[in-house]
Amino acid sequence: MRIGVIGLGHIGYSIANGLNSLGHEIHSWTRSERTVPWQNSTDLRTGVDRKFDSVFIASGGAKPNSGNLNLELATTLDLVSNFKLSKRTKLFYISSGAVYGECAVPQSEQDIPEPATEYGKVKLRVEQQLQNIYGDQLSVLRVGNIIDEVNPYGIVAHLSTSIETGTFAAFGKPSDCRDYLTVSDFQICIERLVEFDFQTKLLNLGSGQSVSLEQIELLLTKTMEARINIQWEQRRPGDLSQTRLDITQMRQHLKINPQDPVKKLGAVLSSLNLSNHLSD
Repeated sequence: MRIGVIGLGHIGYSIANGLNSLGHEIHSWTRSERTVPWQNSTDLRTGVDRKFDSVFIASGGAKPNSGNLNLELATTLDLVSNFKLSKRTKLFYISSGAVYGECAVPQSEQDIPEPATEYGKVKLRVEQQLQNIYGDQLSVLRVGNIIDEVNPYGIVAHLSTSIETGTFAAFGKPSDCRDYLTVSDFQICIERLVEFDFQTKLLNLGSGQSVSLEQIELLLTKTMEARINIQWEQRRPGDLSQTRLDITQMRQHLKINPQDPVKKLGAVLSSLNLSNHLSD
């Protein structure tokens, strides 16, 4: 299949790389030159006349702790408007579980979003604008926090720094939690969205299992054999105390049973700790 990916940040790269490894024809667009084993361009006019089976918008410039509506619009809506998409092209926008806001219980696609951070508000606003333009052609993917040890960022990057320095900064309370999804499970979801005859207006992508800061603290203490200092600090402006995703639709339609994120984080920590010892 011919697939376009707008943006090659951590999420966009994992989408393009995973689909390329499966033999799909990939064309990506980025703001700067990048050497990749598929077609990549910094000019959005390049390739727009080609018919794509699917296009993923993974170029959003807003960050969890710096919601910026103008930047998000400029790096999503304004970019995709350059494309003359066939009505048969499936369009996917990579959004975030942050649109649901504080989640005392798992949130399904039928729940009304109540974003509590600027980042969540920005993502929801762009979701709505894209849906107004593309209607049923668009699927919004509300993604949990990705665990990617190969291309580390987010929690993995934070844990790597913690092992190197011997100090873990825990922003929030022990009960604060996030829904984490391994990058391999995320790539399987993307693969099946592309290949299955299935499209939906909204879809949560997560593990359905939120991991608390207390669980991460215990994993760190076990891995480091108490050789780590846990510093509890106040939440940052863009931090939610809890995110919980109901992934019933994901399980049903994409036929996937996600990995246990606690076990995955434990394995990542062991690997990071070993690498740190070998580099000493």
